Amino acid sequence: MYNSILVPLDSSKLAENILTEVEELAVLLNAKLNLIYVRKVHVLPGVDPTDSQVRVVREAQGYLENLKGKLSAKIIDIKLHTPYGNPADKIHYLRLRINTPADTLDLPQLPQFENNIGNLLFIESSLFSKGSSTNTLL
Repeated sequence: MYNSILVPLDSSKLAENILTEVEELAVLLNAKLNLIYVRKVHVLPGVDPTDSQVRVVREAQGYLENLKGKLSAKIIDIKLHTPYGNPADKIHYLRLRINTPADTLDLPQLPQFENNIGNLLFIESSLFSKGSSTNTLL
């Protein structure tokens, strides 16, 4: 069974709406909850990006700490991740780092899309049918 749930966030209220259900799922599965918020800034050529990079990572840390405080009413293990860089690359790297793919339930969030199409919930269908490795859209 799954022992870890990965939830990418983009600070939108729409993305946060899934957190109540994710928390219940984590309790049901006795799984660790991994919240990730990846930030990246664009600066003009020749400008030192360090201050901007540090600022956005600190903002992301504060954002996730606030969410964790709202979620931790139930007893589950919540890990916060605030890497800097390309969201797709960092989310993929974290998924590989925290567990083997078979042990991680991913709730994809595509922060590049303003319509938050990434809030669709994809779960490996092995939750529902043994032997299948295709994704199921719920």
